[in-house]
Amino acid sequence: MRLSPLAIRRATGGVAREPNGTWLIAPDHLDRHGTIVARRSAGYQPDTPRPLWAEQWPQVWLDALTQAVAEVAAQVDKARVAGLCVSALYGGTGVMLDAAMQPVRPAIIWIDRRATEESEYVREHIGAEKLFATTANGTVILDGAGTTFTVTGTPSTGGMIVVGASGTGAFTVQNGAQASTVDSYIGHLQGASGTVTVDNGTWNNGRDMFVGNFGTGVFNLLNGGTVNVTRDTVLGANTSGNGTINISGATSVWTTTRYTILGGNVTTPGVGGAAALNVSNGGTYNANGDMLVGLVGSGAINIASGGQVNSSSGITYLGYSAGSSATVVIDGATSAWNDTGSGMVIGGNDGSTAGGNATVTVRNGGRFNTTDVLLGNDRTHTSQGTVTVTGLGSTWNASSVFVGWDSRGTINILDRATFALSGNLSIGTCDCSFGTVNVSGGSTVTIGGNWTIGEASDGSGIMTVAGSGTSVTATGDLRAGSLGTGTLN
Repeated sequence: MRLSPLAIRRATGGVAREPNGTWLIAPDHLDRHGTIVARRSAGYQPDTPRPLWAEQWPQVWLDALTQAVAEVAAQVDKARVAGLCVSALYGGTGVMLDAAMQPVRPAIIWIDRRATEESEYVREHIGAEKLFATTANGTVILDGAGTTFTVTGTPSTGGMIVVGASGTGAFTVQNGAQASTVDSYIGHLQGASGTVTVDNGTWNNGRDMFVGNFGTGVFNLLNGGTVNVTRDTVLGANTSGNGTINISGATSVWTTTRYTILGGNVTTPGVGGAAALNVSNGGTYNANGDMLVGLVGSGAINIASGGQVNSSSGITYLGYSAGSSATVVIDGATSAWNDTGSGMVIGGNDGSTAGGNATVTVRNGGRFNTTDVLLGNDRTHTSQGTVTVTGLGSTWNASSVFVGWDSRGTINILDRATFALSGNLSIGTCDCSFGTVNVSGGSTVTIGGNWTIGEASDGSGIMTVAGSGTSVTATGDLRAGSLGTGTLN
């Protein structure tokens, strides 16, 4: 099946009304350039058994269609007909059927006005927007290899897919099918709900993907499915938005080229909803640009059962703005976040504004592999970043780590966990900072560079090492109270 807006627009035949009240079904036959080669029409009259009523037996439509199509077919080479497009000027006409799928009465058509008073009552007491949001539901299923759905153009000319615009929408791509679009909105307006499932299929997005824009959006990527987003993936973009991405199954891979944003957007400052990225059972999320988790609202990343998150070619911020929050959980022996980008800030931002709070938990053998990391950094010195690594096999591998860069940071290495740095460990790094590191329960910390506690003149750091079998080893120098206040217990 191949559908495109261009192909649909070229099907110019349809339903028309003549001045004498006769209705026409008028099919066209077009060549590949969109030129009308043949046209015929068949007329019919709607039934009006009472004033303001308008009905039609469905058999009348079928008879008119059969007659007109047969007359068009008689004028062309039927072997060269590539397809048949059926469209209607107005939607919403229902045909009541019995158990044998036969009409039981005439259909009430769009010009019927018998329910004018009832419509006014609904409009006055319920409202058209609420009615549309409740009843506007739709489902699309693409199934099988070779089945494609393609949207081209720009957003201003309709180059987008909206699943759950005002009501409830569902879009499924499965068993080798493929969908391609420019922009995608899943759960677009407030009160709307949209669900996309790519199950062993492919979704190619030429620009931006919004999951939970103002409404609620869920995107499920399953069983070897693939999603490619050329620009940004945005979850919970606005205050009322709630977006979730679930990636599950070996070789299920989502790749975003530019920004990955959870709980906010870059075009409307100060707004953001709730967002979650769940990666499990061998699934993979690739962020090839900046990641902002909890930009303004709340963002959560859950990596479990062999899930992988790979961030590269950018900076990752967790809990970027004041009032925002970010939560990351890496759970399971083969679960990992691998950051090879330009660094990570856990709790805060680049120091230009007030920051939020963020926590990272690594447990049950999970792995957190990072380059340089700052815990707690913002202009007002109020953000908090916390990393907890707990359990045998749970590991944090990092380049250099700064605990309390320009705010507050905490690291807990517990219950036989491992924290390994190839570079430096600084606790209480800059002025107005406070850093805490707790190591206990037979855990191991190795530092390839220098180990500094209380590095800045107005910085304060505390490191506590406790419990049998617990060890901290540094290749470089140990400086406690270098310029600030440093305590080693």
